Amino acid sequence: MKVLGVFALLAAFLGILYAATVGVRTLGGDLPGPWNFPDAAPTPGGRAIPMVQSIPAVRDARLLGALGDPAASGMANWPGQFDAAPKAFDFDGDGVVELSALSNDTFVYVFNATSGRVLARLPTHTPPGWYIERVLNGVEAAVLRPGEPPSLVVTNHAAFVTVWRFNASQSTPDSFAFEKAWEKRADDCFWNPGMDAKPTVADVTGDGVQEILVQTEETGLFALTADGDILWHWCWGGGNAEPVVADLRGDGSKDVIFASDSGLVVVLNGPTGQPQWSFDAGGAAYGIKPASISVSPTVAELDGKPPLEVVFSARHAPSNDSTQFGTFHLALFAVHENLATYKVELFWMRQPQWAHPLSYTHLVVEDVDRDGRADILGMDWNTVGHMPGNWEALPLAHLFRLTERGEDVWVRDIDTWWSNKDIALADVDSDGAPEVLLNGAHQGADGVWVVSADTGAPRGFVSAGTWRLMRGPQLVDVDGDAKRELLFPVEPNETRATRGAILVFSLP
Repeated sequence: MKVLGVFALLAAFLGILYAATVGVRTLGGDLPGPWNFPDAAPTPGGRAIPMVQSIPAVRDARLLGALGDPAASGMANWPGQFDAAPKAFDFDGDGVVELSALSNDTFVYVFNATSGRVLARLPTHTPPGWYIERVLNGVEAAVLRPGEPPSLVVTNHAAFVTVWRFNASQSTPDSFAFEKAWEKRADDCFWNPGMDAKPTVADVTGDGVQEILVQTEETGLFALTADGDILWHWCWGGGNAEPVVADLRGDGSKDVIFASDSGLVVVLNGPTGQPQWSFDAGGAAYGIKPASISVSPTVAELDGKPPLEVVFSARHAPSNDSTQFGTFHLALFAVHENLATYKVELFWMRQPQWAHPLSYTHLVVEDVDRDGRADILGMDWNTVGHMPGNWEALPLAHLFRLTERGEDVWVRDIDTWWSNKDIALADVDSDGAPEVLLNGAHQGADGVWVVSADTGAPRGFVSAGTWRLMRGPQLVDVDGDAKRELLFPVEPNETRATRGAILVFSLP
């Protein structure tokens, strides 16, 4: 991969750091043997800090560039911050993906990830006087109809859904042309809607043509055709989470899952939109308030038999009493349909006493120790949230691994400036055992921790230098060499700075 020399940070910012900042808890207490060092400094909770040398794949990471830097982007200025993860997609079919992201400055940027050049800058539409603090919408990319060129599918803060189609004949290696195929505002349920959720693109009818699923903040669940027409919709409470598409029963029919800010999970038939079942996490039986579901549920096999389970976290912050914020704990739910009665059932619910009131991290379900049983990994958000509360910060965040029944395997305290980010699971060092990649801090610098998924023990840290992460780490092969690069959107550490970038690191 070409090195973007004009972007390289000073070598001091690229040192890979070896020590963990906090202890590791397990079901049986502190990890035995080599993980606990008698001469290590104690944590505030009295647990020893394990000192672990970085694995080579982390130690030898090298910064390739900061996408957005005017020195290579071809633009006069930096873009605004990127408050959503970029989308990797190969628009021109050359075997190398481009990175696309919607910025807080309301433009979609399409980057050549190896040169740093901005290949396209596409506008989004908002009504006059529309207030924007942050743009959380991710973008999607797909071939919507067989034989068509690829399209960018964009939702924005004002609930406009726009499809930009790639025009190969008008594009060059340094400049991509996109044509606006259509644009629709999802205002059929509310006259002036907003939207934070990204779109979901999937063939829910089984005809080979992709549909676009979206939900608004206020009220409105929509399935749109590839041409922008409404396939079906429901004027029900919306939220921040993007829709999920899955075949829950395993019968070949797609289901669409929506999760709302009121705590309601709704499963609809993909082709028709007809309700299949719903589950209310805010119901009186559970005692969770306001039960808002901030990110999409995860669909997984937890009990070894159909149907699939729907796993999610719900916020619990029942009052504005700031003296009680530390006693509020999120709830974790696993639910599924009873195939005999066709009604939803609670598989399990858990309210961990170590957890903060909410999470903004998608749960990851994987058999990380290859024992034939699923593991659940996630992270809570180190704040009480908003209404109740006003984003008051709470102490260390928590990275966790649970069993398929929701029991603790290990919980790791994480020092991070704002833990509203996804985690990634990957075998970073190619030893057959996966690691968890997550945002955290070390020795005054923000960056990415790499920890063992099996034990929670730290394996290394990649510093972001003078930047801090806006969203979680991703591993993407950006140059087609079959090796994945580490990337994440960032903003400067200076609090008044408004520029954004996407850092790209090579891994050995």
